[in-house]
Amino acid sequence: MDDDFIKRLDAINAYKGSRLKDNHRTVEASLIHTQEHNHILHIIDKLPAADVVEVVRCKDCIFCKYNEDADVYKCDRRGYFTEYVNPDDYCSKGERNA
Repeated sequence: MDDDFIKRLDAINAYKGSRLKDNHRTVEASLIHTQEHNHILHIIDKLPAADVVEVVRCKDCIFCKYNEDADVYKCDRRGYFTEYVNPDDYCSKGERNA
């Protein structure tokens, strides 16, 4: 799947790794910082998951044929010429080339 979507665990780990260490905080400042930190982790944890599904682009699909003479792509999913497509198009019936 594309990396356009961030995995929740990756976001939490990135946030945890970005925290600066400050050894000169007072106890009160450390407590506030810890509470803010936990609140941010809670917010990230409660974000809804993206409703995504991996798609097969026409250029990578077994049904897509490129016609060099006409410089066009066509979909042969139904066993006969059905429509012209753009290489970056996709549909719910696509199957990736091996």
